Amino acid sequence: MKVRIMFLGELRNLTGKKEVEIEANENETVRDLLKEVGEVFGEKISKRIFDENGELSDNVRVLVNGRNILIGKGLETKLCDGDSVILMPPLAGGSFA
Repeated sequence: MKVRIMFLGELRNLTGKKEVEIEANENETVRDLLKEVGEVFGEKISKRIFDENGELSDNVRVLVNGRNILIGKGLETKLCDGDSVILMPPLAGGSFA
């Protein structure tokens, strides 16, 4: 199955790519996919995605088909053929002066 990954912000700089398509295995989870991203693009992005315990870092947000994975099953979210995954830095709000 094919999964499209889009990189935003600093993650785009670390990968040198705006978007890639990866051939994923059946029953692959977001965790599996992110490990593969680390293998393909190297330790710098892997350290940005995962914390020292192998969990999702506070420095990255992951959306699958526009939905934050933390709302559902987190890293154990199952992927399907044609899914779109966005990796991006967290967004911070502000106030109007």
